[in-house]
Amino acid sequence: MLDVSSILSYAILSVLYGMGCNIDFNGIWPMHYLSIMTHPFSRTADWGGMLFPHPLYVLLAAALLLTTCQEPTSKSTAGSLTGVIRDQNSSWPIAEAEVQALEHLVSDTTDSLGVFFFDSIGLGINTLVVTKALYHTLTVSIDVIPGPNEAAFFLDLVCNDDTLVVNDRLYIKTDGQWYRVEQGSKFQVNNSVITVKFREDVSPDQIASLNASKGVQVLRTNILDFVDLQIPGHADPICMVLEYLDSDLVYSAEANTIGSYTIPISGFR
Repeated sequence: MLDVSSILSYAILSVLYGMGCNIDFNGIWPMHYLSIMTHPFSRTADWGGMLFPHPLYVLLAAALLLTTCQEPTSKSTAGSLTGVIRDQNSSWPIAEAEVQALEHLVSDTTDSLGVFFFDSIGLGINTLVVTKALYHTLTVSIDVIPGPNEAAFFLDLVCNDDTLVVNDRLYIKTDGQWYRVEQGSKFQVNNSVITVKFREDVSPDQIASLNASKGVQVLRTNILDFVDLQIPGHADPICMVLEYLDSDLVYSAEANTIGSYTIPISGFR
């Protein structure tokens, strides 16, 4: 005798899968749901040698399956990335640093807390390039996984190097002290004073605001408008010169030297 209930059971299951349903049965074989239709009490009397399920049982079994029918889950191809950029020495956050994700041609600029954010970045290895004036460029790889990702990166000031060229002049640091090297001689850099000339279209208020932000004091101004600035005791004079040179308000900035020392570079350690 042909059991139409079993045939309808498989047919309903096939239709649901054909609709793209992702059916979660919590580990139970799907036919356990459809066994309602093949249960003896669910069948009508045979007709012509065939057993038919009662229509109410067909609807009940289909309803049970439809309640487990879910939209197919799409595989994630991206994640988000929140990062913070800090100073290597002080761990202070660095604002206005540019962060680029090379593979995806997206970029962001850090806020006042040094934070950048990519809401969607491809999974896997991504190459980030971090740039900021006065700091060495950082290139780093990060493995992005689905969902939120977090990272922290540190930038190193260029003035932390032992050798720098500023205004086409060579400076070398020995035992924490900067020296300007010229024609085989070295000149000790003044650690307390730098000389700055501001642009002509800059207002006194703008100059005062910039100096206050650097913690410097004006010592004197000559007839050519060159200003000697006393820098904080903890400040690096070459770093301070670079910071002023990076400002749109400044025409020139230079370190001062004290005396001359005719020691050849070959003997300069």
